Amino acid sequence: MKRMNDLLFLTPGEIALAIGKRARARREELGLSRSELAQKSGVSLPTISRFETKGTATVLVMAKLAHAMDAVDSFERLFSISGFKSLDDFLQEDKDK
Repeated sequence: MKRMNDLLFLTPGEIALAIGKRARARREELGLSRSELAQKSGVSLPTISRFETKGTATVLVMAKLAHAMDAVDSFERLFSISGFKSLDDFLQEDKDK
């Protein structure tokens, strides 16, 4: 399976597909069937299947699935702001500590 940094080299469609595959791997790691995840998350079975195989889902669906699989922390870096405008800002912050 690809690491997060590997997503940089994928098209948006490939990223969506990779995230769907990661969701499936997480579900399987937890020992959940799609039916069990559907019941736990409130997301329909066809929607889960489509997300895992085609990577198509709304952000709300992904959030529900992440919550049900205890993976909400995965959203923490999505669209996060680094707070640094340049490498110099970063290096200065490190010196100030």
